[in-house]
Amino acid sequence: MLERLQLRQSGTSTNLTERLWPFLVVASQTFGLLAFILLTIWVTKFLGGMLWDGGAKEFNVHPYCMVISMILLNGEAISFFRIFRHSSKNTVKLAHASIQLVAFTLATVGLSAVFQFHDNKGYPNAYSMHSWCGLLTVSLFGLQYVFGLVFFVLRFFHENLRQDYLKLHQFFGKIIFAMAIATSLIGIDEELTFAGKYGQLPPVASLGNVLGLVLIIFGIIVAYIITHTEFERPPSDDEFKAISETEND
Repeated sequence: MLERLQLRQSGTSTNLTERLWPFLVVASQTFGLLAFILLTIWVTKFLGGMLWDGGAKEFNVHPYCMVISMILLNGEAISFFRIFRHSSKNTVKLAHASIQLVAFTLATVGLSAVFQFHDNKGYPNAYSMHSWCGLLTVSLFGLQYVFGLVFFVLRFFHENLRQDYLKLHQFFGKIIFAMAIATSLIGIDEELTFAGKYGQLPPVASLGNVLGLVLIIFGIIVAYIITHTEFERPPSDDEFKAISETEND
């Protein structure tokens, strides 16, 4: 399993950070899975489940889709270049782009659910800090995806320009991921406050708080993985090739 996940570079390393690498990958997957389980229990058992009916159950589609897409899938996708750093760059690139496309699709479903719920109930749309941050985050995510597609998959620009844009793409990837976690925490707090009796800490509030903490821990681990230079992928010949140009590996 360790070899398959490319958890360690060739040779023996005495670097403590490198020794932690297998545990970091396992921890990121564990907390990601834990967040998914807690989210599912929170939405289905405590918030009443999901149903596209224009009512409260349709609203529940919103937090479920947004957390899965903007945090869990996004976190996995941006970690791929480190976890599979010895695999073909374009193979990893294709997996990254595919997961992000699924994430953006789910985010669109989540946004549609909350807007339709508000319209059916006569509630105003996009008035809170949570909604403003959420719309900004999803908009940046969409632009990031389009620019990534144009620069790195379709390869419309010269290699030098792609190399320059890569740093910007990586920067905004980290920012968008952090914004998604922050926005979700605001949303969880907002939902628990609207539900009432938050100060008495009922089970629904306790679970929501734990979910928020797990998302933070997941974010910290992913951030550690994607920011440490020890985990960068080594330079390769297909570093800036389009997927269509890559020969069979």
